[in-house]
Amino acid sequence: MLDSKQSELRIAFIKTYPRTLRLLVQGWGELRQHAEIKNESVRQHLPFKHFQQLLTHLYLSAAALDYNDLAQFVQRMLHRLELTTDEQLVTDIDSLMNQIIGFAQSPNDPMLVATPNSPDMLAYQQVEQLTLEVEQDVLNETLEDMGIVLEHDIIIAIIDDDRAVSYSMQKLLESFNFRVQVFNSIGEFIDRDKDQYAHLTPHLILLDIVMPDVTDQEVFAFAETMRNQTIKVICLSGLSAYQTRLQAVRAGVDDYIVKPVNVSNLVSKIRKTFHLDSHRPMYIMMLDDQPDICEFYENAVTTRHLSVKAFSNVATFFKVLENFTPDIFLLDLSMPDISGLEVAKVLRQQSKYDFIPIVFLTADESESTKIEILNAGADDVILKGTPVRMVFQHITTRTIRGQHIRYLTSRDSLTGVLNHGQIMDACATAFTLFNRNLSNFVVVLIDLDNFKSVNDEFGHPIGDKVLFGIGQLLHRSLRQSDLVGRYGGEEFVLLLHDTDSRAVEDKIESIRVAFSALEFKSETKKFNVTFSAGIADAKHYQNITQLICAADNALYQAKRSGRNRLINADELNFEPDTNLI
Repeated sequence: MLDSKQSELRIAFIKTYPRTLRLLVQGWGELRQHAEIKNESVRQHLPFKHFQQLLTHLYLSAAALDYNDLAQFVQRMLHRLELTTDEQLVTDIDSLMNQIIGFAQSPNDPMLVATPNSPDMLAYQQVEQLTLEVEQDVLNETLEDMGIVLEHDIIIAIIDDDRAVSYSMQKLLESFNFRVQVFNSIGEFIDRDKDQYAHLTPHLILLDIVMPDVTDQEVFAFAETMRNQTIKVICLSGLSAYQTRLQAVRAGVDDYIVKPVNVSNLVSKIRKTFHLDSHRPMYIMMLDDQPDICEFYENAVTTRHLSVKAFSNVATFFKVLENFTPDIFLLDLSMPDISGLEVAKVLRQQSKYDFIPIVFLTADESESTKIEILNAGADDVILKGTPVRMVFQHITTRTIRGQHIRYLTSRDSLTGVLNHGQIMDACATAFTLFNRNLSNFVVVLIDLDNFKSVNDEFGHPIGDKVLFGIGQLLHRSLRQSDLVGRYGGEEFVLLLHDTDSRAVEDKIESIRVAFSALEFKSETKKFNVTFSAGIADAKHYQNITQLICAADNALYQAKRSGRNRLINADELNFEPDTNLI
């Protein structure tokens, strides 16, 4: 007979098994989308480590509780994951994931049959009953369901009677990797070829409000119908009166933009609508001196898109923050060695946390305490004992809002890439991590050639289109882990992680060739623009200032050598000033 503790642990394991599967599905979804999925370097990235850790924990738990079939199955997945350079990796893990989900969908999951030497029949019956009560909406997930909507997956339908505006917007949105359809009217959209568009149902409609042969009321009725079909709608209008905006709100539209449309603003709103800049999952950083409270919130609040990192030790909390930035802080007010107010003030001393929400958990309902919390820089107060659903809603709303604000404040308004401050902060952080973990990175400085002549000959609006074009080309051409920022004027900074300058040369060269082939149009003629680039490898320099100076010197040499080329600082006898800090 198994002892009572073993029985309790098995029952607890079955209760949490749906959540475990959900996390596995989510973790594999993130890993299989990673650019380095078939390369050995993927081992160094968080999605790989996270998925491997989930599998390892499941294997150890299953083996300890005598779920031997499950343990052996998960062990197969772990062994298969080790072959990270194998072309069949994605296909094989997909198959194994579908199998384990299929087992869980069956009335009696064969993976959840304990096979100890002397089974405790009572415990087994309790486990079997719980298996039948597993949430089917979780277990009915397949690999097709677990994907996160990305730019290239989003289909946008533009409904506007001005075809010139529509096609211009289509080209610009396609440069951001969106898939775009254009319709001249609501009727044309409704009567579209169902066979041609059978697999192209839009995720979003950009809907003009003022069009011929249709009233405002009919436009908003159409918008409401689309929203009822889970198609998102953003209204585009030359009207800004509150009555029109109110009609849009009542129709349930997702956003409202006044014409003429600023493309960067439109893209920002699209990204906000689909949470494209949200982490998957969003991360909560929690501090509470009671471990059982930490464990409760980790289990109660964690979902497919929201993950809790909870700490009961303040030193560990701040140590983890050295290499990790969450989406929201959840702090206890009263702790023995340090108060939550003090933690909040320490966080608000650091500019990198300026736009990350801080939410307090407290049992103190007094007005003076709430005022004190807000004065410490916090954004919200949640009373302990608040239903979990309400806590979840508080956190989710604050997190999404904070992410959107951080996105807006971190971006260059013209090009959509990171602004100067953000890209330089990222470079400085990368150098700090490099010194600590020896995770190498490369900086590239790019400068458009003879850009002043473009502005002089064609005007600044055309020059802005060129800047927009290079910004988007750089953004689309690099890995998700790499960063692009505008250094100033026509100069850009690229930050490429986990690589060296020799590997980067080929990538930048391909981007240089692609950009030089792009055609830009003015009212009078078509023209091309080129760029020069300087590359520098972090491992050769003592600090970020020296690294940037080296890349800048290489860029200068590329300009002197005739432009439209790149030079690696490794090829130069450049000696950085050791006094630079």
